Amino acid sequence: MAIDFYGVFTLLMVLTAASSYINFRYLKLPPTIGIMIIALICSVGLVFAGKISISFKSIPQSIITSVDFESLLMRVMLSFLLFAGGVHIDIQKLKKQMAAICAYWFESCYYIYFPCIAQGGGLKRTFFRLCRGRDGFCWPGSFRGWAWLR
Repeated sequence: MAIDFYGVFTLLMVLTAASSYINFRYLKLPPTIGIMIIALICSVGLVFAGKISISFKSIPQSIITSVDFESLLMRVMLSFLLFAGGVHIDIQKLKKQMAAICAYWFESCYYIYFPCIAQGGGLKRTFFRLCRGRDGFCWPGSFRGWAWLR
Protein backbone atom coordinates (compact mmCIF):
# COMPACT_ATOMS: atom_id res chain seq x y z
CA MET A 1 0.00 0.00 0.00
CA ALA A 2 1.92 3.01 -1.28
CA ILE A 3 0.74 6.53 -0.53
CA ASP A 4 2.26 9.60 -2.17
CA PHE A 5 3.40 12.71 -0.33
CA TYR A 6 0.12 14.57 -0.64
CA GLY A 7 -1.84 11.54 0.55
CA VAL A 8 0.18 11.32 3.75
CA PHE A 9 -0.01 15.07 4.25
CA THR A 10 -3.78 15.01 3.73
CA LEU A 11 -4.14 12.11 6.15
CA LEU A 12 -2.11 13.96 8.78
CA MET A 13 -4.14 17.15 8.31
CA VAL A 14 -7.47 15.30 8.56
CA LEU A 15 -6.36 13.50 11.72
CA THR A 16 -5.11 16.77 13.21
CA ALA A 17 -8.33 18.59 12.34
CA ALA A 18 -10.41 15.77 13.86
CA SER A 19 -8.34 15.74 17.04
CA SER A 20 -8.53 19.54 17.21
CA TYR A 21 -12.31 19.35 16.98
CA ILE A 22 -12.44 16.69 19.71
CA ASN A 23 -10.21 18.86 21.89
CA PHE A 24 -12.27 21.99 21.26
CA ARG A 25 -15.61 20.26 21.81
CA TYR A 26 -14.88 17.90 24.71
CA LEU A 27 -11.44 18.30 26.32
CA LYS A 28 -11.22 22.11 26.23
CA LEU A 29 -7.43 22.09 26.67
CA PRO A 30 -5.02 24.49 24.92
CA PRO A 31 -4.79 23.39 21.26
CA THR A 32 -1.18 22.19 21.30
CA ILE A 33 -1.59 20.18 24.48
CA GLY A 34 -4.94 18.70 23.47
CA ILE A 35 -3.73 17.55 20.06
CA MET A 36 -0.58 16.08 21.62
CA ILE A 37 -2.58 14.14 24.21
CA ILE A 38 -4.93 12.77 21.54
CA ALA A 39 -1.92 11.81 19.37
CA LEU A 40 -0.33 10.00 22.33
CA ILE A 41 -3.57 8.15 23.06
CA CYS A 42 -3.84 7.10 19.40
CA SER A 43 -0.21 5.97 19.36
CA VAL A 44 -0.61 3.89 22.51
CA GLY A 45 -3.83 2.47 21.08
CA LEU A 46 -2.02 1.42 17.88
CA VAL A 47 0.73 -0.22 19.91
CA PHE A 48 -1.76 -2.25 21.94
CA ALA A 49 -3.78 -3.10 18.82
CA GLY A 50 -0.54 -4.29 17.19
CA LYS A 51 0.01 -6.65 20.12
CA ILE A 52 -3.46 -8.13 19.64
CA SER A 53 -3.53 -8.44 15.84
CA ILE A 54 -0.70 -8.20 13.32
CA SER A 55 -2.86 -6.39 10.76
CA PHE A 56 -3.12 -3.34 13.02
CA LYS A 57 0.67 -3.21 13.06
CA SER A 58 1.39 -3.95 9.40
CA ILE A 59 -0.81 -1.27 7.80
CA PRO A 60 0.65 1.77 9.63
CA GLN A 61 4.12 0.24 9.33
CA SER A 62 3.78 -0.12 5.55
CA ILE A 63 2.55 3.48 5.25
CA ILE A 64 5.44 4.82 7.33
CA THR A 65 8.11 2.82 5.48
CA SER A 66 6.75 3.77 2.05
CA VAL A 67 7.17 7.52 2.63
CA ASP A 68 10.41 9.46 2.40
CA PHE A 69 9.86 11.87 5.28
CA GLU A 70 12.70 14.19 4.30
CA SER A 71 11.11 14.82 0.92
CA LEU A 72 7.66 15.04 2.51
CA LEU A 73 8.86 17.68 4.93
CA MET A 74 10.99 19.69 2.49
CA ARG A 75 8.78 19.53 -0.61
CA VAL A 76 5.28 19.46 0.81
CA MET A 77 5.00 20.51 4.43
CA LEU A 78 7.64 23.23 4.77
CA SER A 79 5.67 25.91 2.92
CA PHE A 80 2.55 25.18 4.99
CA LEU A 81 4.53 25.24 8.23
CA LEU A 82 6.22 28.53 7.34
CA PHE A 83 2.88 30.08 6.39
CA ALA A 84 1.28 28.87 9.62
CA GLY A 85 4.16 30.30 11.61
CA GLY A 86 3.97 33.60 9.76
CA VAL A 87 0.24 33.98 10.34
CA HIS A 88 0.72 34.12 14.10
CA ILE A 89 3.26 36.95 14.10
CA ASP A 90 2.09 39.96 16.09
CA ILE A 91 3.46 43.06 14.35
CA GLN A 92 3.14 45.21 17.48
CA LYS A 93 5.29 42.80 19.50
CA LEU A 94 7.73 42.62 16.60
CA LYS A 95 8.05 46.43 16.57
CA LYS A 96 8.89 46.35 20.29
CA GLN A 97 11.76 43.94 19.56
CA MET A 98 13.13 46.01 16.63
CA ALA A 99 16.32 46.99 18.51
CA ALA A 100 17.21 43.34 19.25
CA ILE A 101 16.43 42.31 15.66
CA CYS A 102 18.65 45.06 14.27
CA ALA A 103 21.43 44.14 16.71
CA TYR A 104 21.33 40.51 15.54
CA TRP A 105 21.31 41.64 11.92
CA PHE A 106 24.37 43.86 12.42
CA GLU A 107 26.12 41.06 14.30
CA SER A 108 25.49 38.61 11.46
CA CYS A 109 26.82 41.15 8.96
CA TYR A 110 29.89 41.66 11.10
CA TYR A 111 30.72 37.96 11.33
CA ILE A 112 29.67 36.84 7.83
CA TYR A 113 29.85 39.61 5.23
CA PHE A 114 32.54 41.93 6.51
CA PRO A 115 35.30 39.27 6.68
CA CYS A 116 34.53 38.29 3.09
CA ILE A 117 34.72 41.89 1.94
CA ALA A 118 37.94 42.39 3.93
CA GLN A 119 39.53 39.44 2.11
CA GLY A 120 39.14 41.35 -1.12
CA GLY A 121 36.54 39.17 -2.76
CA GLY A 122 33.46 41.14 -1.85
CA LEU A 123 29.94 39.78 -1.90
CA LYS A 124 30.39 38.22 -5.35
CA ARG A 125 33.10 35.96 -3.97
CA THR A 126 30.88 35.08 -1.01
CA PHE A 127 28.04 34.07 -3.33
CA PHE A 128 30.36 31.95 -5.47
CA ARG A 129 31.66 30.22 -2.34
CA LEU A 130 28.09 29.36 -1.38
CA CYS A 131 27.09 27.99 -4.78
CA ARG A 132 30.35 26.25 -5.66
CA GLY A 133 29.83 22.68 -6.83
CA ARG A 134 31.83 19.59 -5.99
CA ASP A 135 34.33 20.28 -8.74
CA GLY A 136 35.04 23.81 -7.48
CA PHE A 137 33.17 25.65 -10.22
CA CYS A 138 29.89 27.52 -9.88
CA TRP A 139 27.55 26.05 -12.45
CA PRO A 140 24.01 27.39 -12.84
CA GLY A 141 21.71 25.54 -10.48
CA SER A 142 24.49 24.18 -8.27
CA PHE A 143 23.58 26.30 -5.24
CA ARG A 144 23.55 23.81 -2.36
CA GLY A 145 20.54 25.32 -0.63
CA TRP A 146 18.26 24.83 -3.65
CA ALA A 147 19.20 21.23 -4.41
CA TRP A 148 15.97 19.85 -2.96
CA LEU A 149 13.90 21.82 -5.52
CA ARG A 150 15.21 19.81 -8.47
